[in-house]
Amino acid sequence: MPTAYAQTNLQLYRQLVALRYSVADQEYIASAHALAADLFSGQYRGSGKPFIAHLVGTASILAALKASAPVIAAGLLHAAYEQGDFGLGLLGRHGDKRAELRTVLGAEAEGYVQRYFSLRWTDEIINQLPARVDSLAPADRLVVLIRLANELEDYLDGGVLFCANSEARLARLMRIADDHVTLAQRLGQPALAEELSRAFAGNGTGPVPAGVRNRSGHSRLRVPRSYGRRYVARLRSYLTARHR
Repeated sequence: MPTAYAQTNLQLYRQLVALRYSVADQEYIASAHALAADLFSGQYRGSGKPFIAHLVGTASILAALKASAPVIAAGLLHAAYEQGDFGLGLLGRHGDKRAELRTVLGAEAEGYVQRYFSLRWTDEIINQLPARVDSLAPADRLVVLIRLANELEDYLDGGVLFCANSEARLARLMRIADDHVTLAQRLGQPALAEELSRAFAGNGTGPVPAGVRNRSGHSRLRVPRSYGRRYVARLRSYLTARHR
């Protein structure tokens, strides 16, 4: 596995060509990226990194592992149900989101995204998974692989050090790092296990000045100022119409 992965769609497409994915697979993954760019427009990670770059990086890691096109597409949209902006508002139903993803991704990849959303990545679950990974259904094993690709992408560039709550994140990393490495080994991915171990170790060095850290430790939405003004105008118009 390489230690540098794609961070843009163009880099990902070049990687797919180099790895000899079919033209159909490349076009399918490009469609997944287009949806991801729409759902995560203006969103940034807790480190300040553009969310879409993280999604592309996760997909790139899965491509390097020679995962199937549906798994790579699911990697591009793994956070869709938790943080994607479907424009449904507070009354939007989860089923509406699933229908949209199925239209673009198909049932297989959408199923992985749904399973990813349902898999709570708590310390307790992470600690238990290595002992029972062999008993997991094939689809669930792939979802765990997507989760590990997500974790590797998160730590490869030391992003945790740029979060306002980096100390708490590093403390959690100390509790779960070994379980992640073991999980990769149990999934038959020794190269991934080695990269996870190296990435985790790299986050214990190189302090980041407070002024460089992101102000928030959580993902946030940033939109152009002109969009904010349009939103207020639309909301005012909507409320006025309701009370006529």
